[in-house]
Amino acid sequence: MLDVKVGPYRINIGDRFSVSFQRTRRLAPGDGEQPFRPPSSLGALPIHVAPKYPDGVPKKWQQERAVFFPISSGEAFWLGLSGVNWKPTAVKVRLGGIDAVTGARPEGALHDAPQNYVVCPPQLALDGIYRGDGFVSQFAIAHQDSDSPGTFSPDGEVAIEIVVIEPKPGRFPEQAPRRSRDSVVAHSPRNSDSGDFVQIVTGATIAQAIFADPYGIGAWDQSNYGFVSAYAVSAERYRQITGLELPPPVDETHAYKKYRLP
Repeated sequence: MLDVKVGPYRINIGDRFSVSFQRTRRLAPGDGEQPFRPPSSLGALPIHVAPKYPDGVPKKWQQERAVFFPISSGEAFWLGLSGVNWKPTAVKVRLGGIDAVTGARPEGALHDAPQNYVVCPPQLALDGIYRGDGFVSQFAIAHQDSDSPGTFSPDGEVAIEIVVIEPKPGRFPEQAPRRSRDSVVAHSPRNSDSGDFVQIVTGATIAQAIFADPYGIGAWDQSNYGFVSAYAVSAERYRQITGLELPPPVDETHAYKKYRLP
């Protein structure tokens, strides 16, 4: 089993892979419109280990050794994936009863028809639930009074489960070669300075490719893996659990001004 280490803004699973929850603006779905381009990050959301807050989180979270992150209702997020080019990893993502990579019911083992995992690198981000033909539905947060049909759980306590699988021994180098260039999170994320459980819904359609496994399913050791379960909580619930405030959303106009972007 791979070690899981939780940092302020990033979860490391194994020695080379990490994942972050990148806050972004929620895109408004539109009928008949062209899909959106993947939105940029408005900051990496802070991450906390559930067992450190035994009086504030459900026992289930403590038993799972889960993590949680805050986000405001009506917002969205994407998963920032980071790894190394010289020894990639296979990654599965599930939200409740949906496989984020296929958009279908999840299965435990890796499959290549259809491919139910991504390889990092080259996959450096996942913006939502796969819908086919190079599109995903954005990971979005519903308002607490929302009755959206895309809601995964009526009480909003759905886990984002991330499983990382190592390659088979000898398939890739054990040490980084000279002049190795590690991968970085896509979308040029920017680190953040710092109710109840929220509902994760599928939002607007975003154009995003799920890259085919360039190494083949036989490259992965499915017995050597690590995983983490993550839960999203509202800003109010986050304050009750941790005593901390969720920073307000970044004003994109001010965020882009230093880059002289419109």
